[in-house]
Amino acid sequence: MRRLSLALVLALPLVGAAVGACSSSDDVGSDESFQTDTELATRALQILGAQKIEGAQQQCNKCHDINRKSLKVWGDQYKRAIANLDDPDKSAKKKINAFRLDVDSSTAPYSPKRLGFLAAGIHIPDLPESKKIDALFREAYGNTKGPQEYRKLRDAARMPISPEHDRLAKSEFSIVKKWIDKDMPKLDELLPEAVRPTSCEPLFGGELARHIEEMKTKGWAARNKEQAVPMFACPTANEPEKCFTQKKPDDADLFPKSTEVDFAKTWAPGETTVRLLHEMPHETSFWSRNSADGRFISSGGGEDGAFVVDFAKQLTSNGAERREIAVSASYDPSFMPDNSGLLIQGSGTHFCTQDLFTNEATTNVNFQEPQCSSLDNVALYQSVGRRLADNQMSDYFIVNNSFESDDGYGEDTAPTFGEDQKVSIKVMISTGTESGYKIGQVKELDAPWEGDTMMSPTTLLLASRVSGEEGQVGYSIRKLTSKIGPDGYTMDLKPIGRVCIPGGKANFSFDERYLVTHHYLTREDFPSDEAFAPFKDKTTADVYVVDLLTGETLRATTMAPGQLALFPHYRSDGWLYFLVRDKNTDKEYYAVSDITLKR
Repeated sequence: MRRLSLALVLALPLVGAAVGACSSSDDVGSDESFQTDTELATRALQILGAQKIEGAQQQCNKCHDINRKSLKVWGDQYKRAIANLDDPDKSAKKKINAFRLDVDSSTAPYSPKRLGFLAAGIHIPDLPESKKIDALFREAYGNTKGPQEYRKLRDAARMPISPEHDRLAKSEFSIVKKWIDKDMPKLDELLPEAVRPTSCEPLFGGELARHIEEMKTKGWAARNKEQAVPMFACPTANEPEKCFTQKKPDDADLFPKSTEVDFAKTWAPGETTVRLLHEMPHETSFWSRNSADGRFISSGGGEDGAFVVDFAKQLTSNGAERREIAVSASYDPSFMPDNSGLLIQGSGTHFCTQDLFTNEATTNVNFQEPQCSSLDNVALYQSVGRRLADNQMSDYFIVNNSFESDDGYGEDTAPTFGEDQKVSIKVMISTGTESGYKIGQVKELDAPWEGDTMMSPTTLLLASRVSGEEGQVGYSIRKLTSKIGPDGYTMDLKPIGRVCIPGGKANFSFDERYLVTHHYLTREDFPSDEAFAPFKDKTTADVYVVDLLTGETLRATTMAPGQLALFPHYRSDGWLYFLVRDKNTDKEYYAVSDITLKR
């Protein structure tokens, strides 16, 4: 297999865990028995939702692709979780920390990928493993705080997380567990699959280049500029190079350059500028996303499960104050490209218009506010866009398909997407009433081996990670054509580009010329063992940008060992936002880069 090393990509210019745990409402009964391994495997795969098996349940595949590769990954995670529980040499708190995103932290959020298949049964209180974990928390935190802390684990790690999807009954989980404990016999026989992709050939130019040229005047970067959407921290309109240059009363930079901060001196490569935007008082959870104007950023984490930070308070107080809005959600924020609102996941999916957050009286959001709507059947890790039409009439699109959870702590997630993979496009429409918005039409389109799909601001492009035989084999760029008719939209997907670098979920710039992602550094990213040595035992991640017009890959950050630049996302005028997780100091920051402003 051709390995994708960013060191190689940058040296040579390019040419032109979560578990599906859903159930029907019917309990299969606790006395179900199986005469053969084939019978056991078939029933377990039906419960898990493997669509190649006749009689498979039809819910789990909304979030996860149930195939040989994904099941083996979850099985390995489950085995590690059980081994952790049974380890006689670990303290109770050490065992508990092994369920967190950062296993070296006693405050990091919990993660379903630390449980594997066990995440599908942790909601069942009389499960032997649940009882063992409950006792573990009581031993570590006492009989009062222990159950409270255990609830945090269940809320964060149980699958499915949303109550709108049925969870496994005890009898169902027992069948699945029995099959897993036997090392999943008959898996390969019952779930055959074609040969996965083994190589990646870069593809640029042609229709992709024509699209980029058209977006110069028609994309959301151009449209927001025409509509005079004010960009955060910009003293004058349409001069992005002057943004973030405000001074404090003592003449110090309000948003200091990284080169002037001791712990950040390495961050900005070459002639680029990186500025520190904000220091977080608590840990974040999973991805961060900023608004089109750059004023707001949102992520999981905080007391209520998620938050929105309003950077405007820093500006008006000369850095003396900060404003954080608590949000009763979990993660996966997505701001709309027209600067109109925020969609976020928690106990269901919710959309709130942006005026809720600009109102300084808003201190917390529980989705009972009149500016908020509840949306049905939107799975996790959604991406959003808005069609190019009359700005008051064009619909929003939401894209979902199978995903790999990137917790922002360790390594590029290994994609496990199967040959039957589909992209789901949901149309979010205005109801014209106080209920706000709802999901209308839903279309599913074939995208074999592809997942972690992200949508461009105009909805016209989709970028997906490709699952290969031995890991990721780059990114697929597809053109989405949508036409409205009397019976709704007709849609079609066409491959028009291929990017051959490793990394996580990739986002488009607002002019749709650039694709940005983060990548956890490995030995392959360094010219020698000596160069890699400082990073070997300190997880580090950098941000990379691909110019879809020229095929060039740009390194947007050069973080020091133990520092992770994560979850990059553009704002409308071309400034690039990203999270910094500094494991050397256990602090987190938001920063901005001008990496593509002058191109």
